[in-house]
Amino acid sequence: MCLGVAGLLSLSGCAGTPPEQDDAGASPTATRTPSPPADTETPTTRSSPTPKPPSPSKPPSGLDSTLAGLVDANDRDAYADQHGLDYRDGTVTVVVELEPDRTLPESVDFEAERKRDRLVSGWVAVGDLTPLATHENVTLVRPPQSPAVDGGAE
Repeated sequence: MCLGVAGLLSLSGCAGTPPEQDDAGASPTATRTPSPPADTETPTTRSSPTPKPPSPSKPPSGLDSTLAGLVDANDRDAYADQHGLDYRDGTVTVVVELEPDRTLPESVDFEAERKRDRLVSGWVAVGDLTPLATHENVTLVRPPQSPAVDGGAE
């Protein structure tokens, strides 16, 4: 058994003796194919990334998910009815929460109805919901909340 292992080691060059070489310095038992440098990739070997299928749009962090659904809805009238949104002629009522000491962005057409502290309620075009929600002056854009019905005694 020892002779068999020693014989294998000597053939593979692991026993400390280099493999025999021919006059050109190449080993008859091992041929090396040079690999191309890593930074020289040919255009034919490059593959274009596989396009990802469209994913449902994720609402901006400052836009309520119900309003984001209205932006993406095919039938906005039906969607607004189903979700209790006050929607007419492409506009919807919302409440905008502003950053402290900030005002509504002038770049968005917003018809304000009420203002209290940092909250402003009013009408905005559905197409302006995302720009409004992502503006640096705005913290949150959400639908108005209906007052909760108190089930207690009067």
